[in-house]
Amino acid sequence: MASQEGISQGQTVGPGVDEKLKTATIAETLARIEECSTLLKFIRDADLEYMLRRSGLHTLLASNNESLANVRLRDAEEVEAFLNHYLLPGAFESFDLRRVKNVKSLAGDTLQLRPENGSFRIGAALIVRSDIPCTNGVIHVVTTLA
Repeated sequence: MASQEGISQGQTVGPGVDEKLKTATIAETLARIEECSTLLKFIRDADLEYMLRRSGLHTLLASNNESLANVRLRDAEEVEAFLNHYLLPGAFESFDLRRVKNVKSLAGDTLQLRPENGSFRIGAALIVRSDIPCTNGVIHVVTTLA
C-alpha cells in the first residue's frame, strides 16, 4: 500500500486557523469591509452583486463611505456604469500598479497612476487601503472620486 504521508483528508478551515486558507470572492470580501458598506448597498440595491462574483481576475477600486456620502445613483444603470469605472480587468496588487502609468477600467476609461505620500492615486482616487486578496482578484479601498 502506498504511503499516506502528506495527505490530509477532511481538512477544513476553522476560527483561529491560518487566515490565508480562507477564500472569498470580491463580493463576499467587500461585504466584510465596513468602510465600504455604502458601495455594497448601491451594488445590492441595483442587483449587481453578480458582477463581483464573476470568474476571472478583477481589481475593484472600492470607494469608501466618506467618498460616497454625497453621491446619488438613481438606478441600476448608473450603478453599473459607476462600478464599471472602478472595476479593472486583471488582479493588480500595489506591486503591479506601481510599475505602470495607467490602467483601463471595464468601462474603457484610462485611469492614470501617480505616486502620492507613500501611496498613489488612480485617476483622482487615492488608495487608502490596498491589496485585499480575493479568490477572483483584489480590492483596493479608495477615497476621492475620479
